[in-house]
Amino acid sequence: MNTLRTLRNLTCVGALALAMGCAAPSEEPESAADDGPVASAASTITNGSFATTFMEQRAVVVQTPSGSCTGTIISNRHVLTAAHCLATNSGSSVLFYRNSVVPSGPPVPVTQVQLVPGVFPFNDDLTDNNGNFADLAVLTLASAIPSTSAVAQLGIIYPGSNATGTQVGRGQHNGNANGTNLLEFATNGFYSDDNSVGFFYTNDDRTNKGDSGGPIYVNGQVQGELWGNWLVAFAMRDKYTAVSFHLPFILNAIGFTGSFSSIVPDVIRTGTTIENIITSDLRTCKLDCMQHSSCVAFDFRAAPFNLCTIHSSLGGTLAFPGAISGVR
Repeated sequence: MNTLRTLRNLTCVGALALAMGCAAPSEEPESAADDGPVASAASTITNGSFATTFMEQRAVVVQTPSGSCTGTIISNRHVLTAAHCLATNSGSSVLFYRNSVVPSGPPVPVTQVQLVPGVFPFNDDLTDNNGNFADLAVLTLASAIPSTSAVAQLGIIYPGSNATGTQVGRGQHNGNANGTNLLEFATNGFYSDDNSVGFFYTNDDRTNKGDSGGPIYVNGQVQGELWGNWLVAFAMRDKYTAVSFHLPFILNAIGFTGSFSSIVPDVIRTGTTIENIITSDLRTCKLDCMQHSSCVAFDFRAAPFNLCTIHSSLGGTLAFPGAISGVR
């Protein structure tokens, strides 16, 4: 789904890019249990802070045969992480933070790994069938998340280059090993105008090995999960796979349907409007309503309109062939 403007040219820059080693990323060999896959030699989470309860409740450590990464809880049985972390259907697991900055309790096995079609991370292929960047994996867990955990909200609209996000990770901090999987966060501005080819950059590079797959939050919603760093416009910046761009895949992977008391075809409502968003995906429209506590109904108009409207009051109905209206 593309809800964004034209992408700024963020490719590597000429001879300087070559001099700085702007090449295809490679996985680093594991040197310690706390080291997880990362795209390239990144700097640390500089002057990071201990994670808040909000972050702890929504984060996990993703343990794979290749190392450890960071992940985000996106349903009662699903975790979002990076495809390049190489999670497997057997032999991978997650650890929960249980309202602490270090995880505890037994690991929960991963039973399924879903990748965007066209992505083959074991061959270092992180683009989908349309050539868009898609370094993400949805993991299905063997059991439900614990009561101390919570489901993170997913970003629906990319916030643009004026946004400031909160990066969360269990990787190395300030150049030090992190054998306890201590969870920290740092703030960073967004550099990219949009995410129209599946990714975006931050202003600065503030992540490290083991932070891969970790979220960046804006207003409490996950806007991306970390790939690594890259040289862009004469500066190293963190690169994130864009959640809003890949939202239809994510919602399909977790089996999202929403919770609505009725779904009615061929009508729209006249209730008080909260917002309108551009989307061609019905499930995204349902999610937008579900993530607003004041939303009581949605209207979805497919192509050529590709319009979702959510309401804080029901109002009446108007005939609109092809539309779908839902009430919570």
